[in-house]
Amino acid sequence: MNCANHTDVAAVAYCRTCGKALCANCTRDVQGTVYCESCLAARLNQPFAPGQGVAAPVPPQPFEGEAKPGLLAASSSPPTGLDLLAASQS
Repeated sequence: MNCANHTDVAAVAYCRTCGKALCANCTRDVQGTVYCESCLAARLNQPFAPGQGVAAPVPPQPFEGEAKPGLLAASSSPPTGLDLLAASQS
């Protein structure tokens, strides 16, 4: 079978989405999966849905109970008088 776009060139793969026969010049390999140009473009223009790839990074947020800047760090025991004195002097 020959490439759907280049009818004089032998096909080496098929688009995973539409099944179109593709020559080496027309294949678009994405992490081991072959797409044709138009199916890859359509896939890239889709809005993100869970499970379809990597989302934008989210900045780290403090954990519940984690100290905020300027406050005492959370510990397993309540602060002592020395901890309070040290914190007030820094």
